[in-house]
Amino acid sequence: MSRLLDRTLGQEIAISLALATDLRRVRVDRVQFEASLINLAINARDAMPDGGKLSIEARNVIVLPGSPDNDLSLVPGEYVALSVMDTGRGMTPAVLERAIEPFFTTKPPDQGSGLGLSMVHSFASQSGGALTMASTPGHGTRVTLHLPVADASQADGEGSEEGSTAPAAGGKLVLLVEDQPKVRLVLKRQLVRLGYEVIEAEGAEAALTRLREGGHVDLLLTDVLLPGPMNGVALGAAALSLRPELGIVLMTGHASERLLARSGPIAEAIVLRKPVDRDTLGRALRSALQTSASGGTNI
Repeated sequence: MSRLLDRTLGQEIAISLALATDLRRVRVDRVQFEASLINLAINARDAMPDGGKLSIEARNVIVLPGSPDNDLSLVPGEYVALSVMDTGRGMTPAVLERAIEPFFTTKPPDQGSGLGLSMVHSFASQSGGALTMASTPGHGTRVTLHLPVADASQADGEGSEEGSTAPAAGGKLVLLVEDQPKVRLVLKRQLVRLGYEVIEAEGAEAALTRLREGGHVDLLLTDVLLPGPMNGVALGAAALSLRPELGIVLMTGHASERLLARSGPIAEAIVLRKPVDRDTLGRALRSALQTSASGGTNI
């Protein structure tokens, strides 16, 4: 990707590579990996308007319980640690704390969506790894991705079906419940690309009204935190009382464990952590469809 990075960064930013010669293979989505690296490079470029240096390092690490590399509770094992560092203006502690939040940005409205770092964070966590950041105002930023090493069969390409992005929705209809318009739009686009038909609702009452009106609905995809007295967990239970055959998938960004407490017919509903990438969303919805079709619980 060196030529692409050169074009992205421009002549004012020098690129330094320090890649271990014995790097292990990792099993990740190639497109998402490349997009994540470009996102990090663009953030670094924007932090260095007067030029600077972008350094990319990669090394093998073994994470042990309680080791310095395990501050994000990584599963002990072998990882490749990929670090992207810039010499830019850096971030204050307050900005650093919110940097991976979806739609958070310090850029003007027409210059940034606030989704870049949240997408990179989502890619890392859903690949079985983690993202860490360190930054000091005036001294640059370091972003590190820990990506799990593939075992021998995965490195040889076995099991590639699991990460397939091929639509398998067959025109199934999803009731999407999300109160934030921008997030709802992103999710709707993902669902359409996966082959689903979509109807939308901003809250629990609107969703239940649609279910009571009749018409076939195959899946309920709802945020846990919703406006009004009924959260997504309660909505799922109410929806199942109306449509016992409904597949249920919950989404949460930072809901408390109290809100996620589930019982009865929704006790084992699938829960996705936001932001969620399209592959993970597709697998979750297919699983919910399969279990609802077989008369089982959504596990």
